[in-house]
Amino acid sequence: VSGLGDPFLSAGVAGAQPGDLLPGAVVLSTAAIRLDGGAQMRAGLDSQTIRAYADRYLDGDRFPALSVVYDGVSYWLADGFHRLAALGLLANETGDPRWLSVSCEVTAGDRRAAELLAAGANGRHGLPRKVEDKRRAALALLGDPEWALWSDSEIARVCVVSQPFVSKLRREMAEAAGAPALTVRRGADGRSIHVGAIGSGPAAGKPAAAVVWAPGSADEHAPALGAPAQPVKPVATAAA
Repeated sequence: VSGLGDPFLSAGVAGAQPGDLLPGAVVLSTAAIRLDGGAQMRAGLDSQTIRAYADRYLDGDRFPALSVVYDGVSYWLADGFHRLAALGLLANETGDPRWLSVSCEVTAGDRRAAELLAAGANGRHGLPRKVEDKRRAALALLGDPEWALWSDSEIARVCVVSQPFVSKLRREMAEAAGAPALTVRRGADGRSIHVGAIGSGPAAGKPAAAVVWAPGSADEHAPALGAPAQPVKPVATAAA
């Protein structure tokens, strides 16, 4: 998967390659974790969830390790923005240094690898994503010169959304830009797909195959570009 960067070079983890999950969780200073890599894919962090997580930390709850990507120099946060914000809140409120470090699961890669991991990080766990959160993740890939060449199905897989959801966003982006949509895209296997010819062959008259939607998905109700997302009541029962 493009975005995992150059071969991973670090004397501390000899032999690791981009995409490798490094053995065992490590404890990092919260100050060492970079948040400026563009991997925060939500429309915004939820203050109620941050408060709830902070209270759970105080109660002794154990949260999953954060997910970070290490390029040999920097640790880029990919998953755990609400948890890290909760620790920061506790550090500011209590002055207790124990909230200045956190357990992390480290993957070898670069900043773009963190973006790819973040695009679908909360698709199956954590605070349920709003439609606008899903849109933000899909648009991050569709707006990237390299990732925009991927097929709608591949982008949907990475972002944990439906393929029709991605296709709709791509059409809206092309219409807004006054440009034709790309007709050649790359599939998950790396092969080029000529999507412009889809539906124009002898089988064009056959019924379309059934679409399988992701469990609990609200993608088919996504608003048009620029429309406000419908509010979703925060759920603070799982880590995000």
